[in-house]
Amino acid sequence: MSIHGVPHVPTGLVDRARLTTRLDGPAALVVVHAPAGYGKTVALTQWAAASRRDGLWVRVREGLGEPASFAEQLASELDDAGLLDESNPLRMAAETLAVQQDPWTLVLRGLRRLPGELTLVLDEGEHLDDATIAGILQLVADAPRLTVRVATRRSNRFTEPGLALSFDVQLVSADELALTGDEATRVLGGHASADAVAHVLENGASPALARIVVLAGTLSPSSDDDAIEAAVDSLLRLRAPKWDERFVSFFERISLTETIDARLAAELTGEPDAGLLLDRAEAEGLGYWSTPGGGAAEHALFVIAPVFRRIAERSARRHLTDDEGRELDLRIARWHLAARRALPALQGAVRIRDWDLVNDVVRMHWPDLIRSSAQVRELFRRVPPLTLRTRPLPSMLLAILWNAHGSHRLRALEYLALASYGARMQRGRSRPADRAMLLMVESTAQRISGRHGQATRTALACYDVMLGMRPEERSRLGSNATTIYNHIGLSMFYGGHLGEALDCFRRSEASSEEKGRLAGLQGLAQNAGALSIEGDIPEAEAAVARATARRWPDAWRDGYPGSLFQLARTLLALEEGDLDEADAALSILDAHRATIEHWGWLEHADALIRVLRGDAEGASLRLERVEADQRHRQSLSAVNAAQLHTTWTLVELARGDLVAAERFAARLPPGPARDVARARVWLAQGDTDRVVRALAVDTAARAGSRIRAERLALVAAALALDEKDAGNDEVTAALLRLQALLLDRKLRLPVVLLPGRALDAMRRRVSAGGFDASFVQLLDHARARTVIDAQQAGPRLTRRELTVARELTASDTVTEIAAALSVSPNTIKSQLRAVYRKLGVSNREDALRALAARGLTDNSAGTR
Repeated sequence: MSIHGVPHVPTGLVDRARLTTRLDGPAALVVVHAPAGYGKTVALTQWAAASRRDGLWVRVREGLGEPASFAEQLASELDDAGLLDESNPLRMAAETLAVQQDPWTLVLRGLRRLPGELTLVLDEGEHLDDATIAGILQLVADAPRLTVRVATRRSNRFTEPGLALSFDVQLVSADELALTGDEATRVLGGHASADAVAHVLENGASPALARIVVLAGTLSPSSDDDAIEAAVDSLLRLRAPKWDERFVSFFERISLTETIDARLAAELTGEPDAGLLLDRAEAEGLGYWSTPGGGAAEHALFVIAPVFRRIAERSARRHLTDDEGRELDLRIARWHLAARRALPALQGAVRIRDWDLVNDVVRMHWPDLIRSSAQVRELFRRVPPLTLRTRPLPSMLLAILWNAHGSHRLRALEYLALASYGARMQRGRSRPADRAMLLMVESTAQRISGRHGQATRTALACYDVMLGMRPEERSRLGSNATTIYNHIGLSMFYGGHLGEALDCFRRSEASSEEKGRLAGLQGLAQNAGALSIEGDIPEAEAAVARATARRWPDAWRDGYPGSLFQLARTLLALEEGDLDEADAALSILDAHRATIEHWGWLEHADALIRVLRGDAEGASLRLERVEADQRHRQSLSAVNAAQLHTTWTLVELARGDLVAAERFAARLPPGPARDVARARVWLAQGDTDRVVRALAVDTAARAGSRIRAERLALVAAALALDEKDAGNDEVTAALLRLQALLLDRKLRLPVVLLPGRALDAMRRRVSAGGFDASFVQLLDHARARTVIDAQQAGPRLTRRELTVARELTASDTVTEIAAALSVSPNTIKSQLRAVYRKLGVSNREDALRALAARGLTDNSAGTR
């Protein structure tokens, strides 16, 4: 039993058992609260090093105090310490938090998977924001086996007096951390004078002040609120008797960063034995060695005590020239970047206004910076927006962060305008990696805003850049190459460039597997979805099998990243006729369907499930609601509207309203989808000649397997029905072509969605022999499931027309109807003419008979 990641305990520390006893008590939460210099970290370290509890030491890094950032750091260090098994959702925390808004659900699930009790020791808790502290408190409340020990030098929600009313909490204050007379004597040395001991006790009795007295070899000035900082400043200026100029210079330079390793310390100071000098700094009480997550000693970082670091840094910057300071800050920022510490790297780059380095950090660690929203926004608050007019990557990042902030839409738009301007200006001059990122961001924004044509052109340009990029340039993309392929692939898919889209999805999956990243799961999901939509079922089944075998981060399978994977599962189940499996797969996305950009295809699958279950009326009503909701959300783009009209055509055919079906089919833009939709209506109307003539010219040469199968099925059905005009050879040839494609692509829906009488005619033709038995079975299966038999079906009236029709049965004259409905007689006359036309009658008596015969005035009658 041990607490992982506890900093090294320097020798010679005074043992303070009274504090160890307080920290080891039964309270679920112990808060150590005192100003800098009171030995909070030392007290925690001494207790944790000797504790028999299982737990983890976490030093909260500055700038990572927001909920998502803290949750990711906690998960990473739990994993580094070997506390997470393969199935624990926290092992994929970074990927989950990229799409999940609430990190605490994930953390709680992960902690509950841990065996036994766990103690979290949170050092430097002053870096946690209020939302994170609230989340930690909730974890303590919801996870009975979790206890927390936290040190903070600032007052926050941990130190609120009212907290004790809700939690079993103990507060260790500055008074308790202050040295006793005996402890001060031991810190100062057994032969310390009474005056020295009294001076420390009279000036706050802080361990740091006692240490300064030891180092200075003399009494420090009298204390005030800034006593310790003043003492440290004096110590550095006057030089301690034990400190030579070399050590002081070394310590000042390493204090330009809060953490450092021996290699960087040597680089910043020119000292070849930097590791030994860091050991000396630890022995002097100026900091401590830490191995994050309990890692290997060679990865140890030296953490400089904040109380010494702040003053040492100020002293260093007084002695350094601007150029020297800039060079050291640049090296530190690059060191953080190489270690994948995105926020401190960005902070250093912004400090020295190195915009090329800012670009590098943003490009390589976009998701990490999104999760540190507040710190990034604050970092750029003093950077004039116009400074970024030629730096579109940070401008776009800030636009996203401010837009998500809620009440700062105008500021977000300002940054977005700067990003758009910068992208146009820089695109031709940017390095390929930057240009690819810019084009990806631009294409994604265009696609989501409904400008699919522009999105496709931009994505194709990005695709060319990615294919032509040299390996050394590609490495500058960091983890973003997979993301680029995912997004431009979607833009090209919706733009009709299936081959390029599938290539991008495959590259995403391959790149992710090669580099051990998870973003390729989204590419795999998109690959499966695209293949199933296009009707390449064998390949879609293989992709779904690969995706099913993989472990996914929480919230990916049932959210946006996995949405096309679930759509693929749904469509594959529909092809097999398993409506329950299809419904189960689709319902996984229920919480997100309205906001997922693929909602058009998701609603198409939903409508197919309802129609095949015999609930065409329910499908129609849902489509009405969906259209209204998406129009309100301003998400009804031309592509989505076309998908909706295709779906509605099928639904109206299943409902038997050929007039409405024809109207929706006519609204589709020219192309293979419209050809198929209109041919469906004509086949249901019995106009077989029109079907054959319309589909004789193949406009689907570049279309996918599903569209081609639907065309072949409609032509074969029309020829089979047209017994007088179609020769037997022509029908047989059409059926053989259909057989080959359906069996090769494992498709069933193209024939299931044919009218039953057409399937009967096709079945009679194949009975003569010469066809594969599996094709005959496929036709029999389709006949048992068919939902379209609409040749003799009557029309559907609009809601207004239905209201007028009902009044027609209750009123004798146009004037009475007009009065009942509070409109003019001329309006009623116009509406009655529309009703008569749809009913195929010319007078009131015939209209009443037609309405009664068809039940169109019943409440169950469908409307549009």
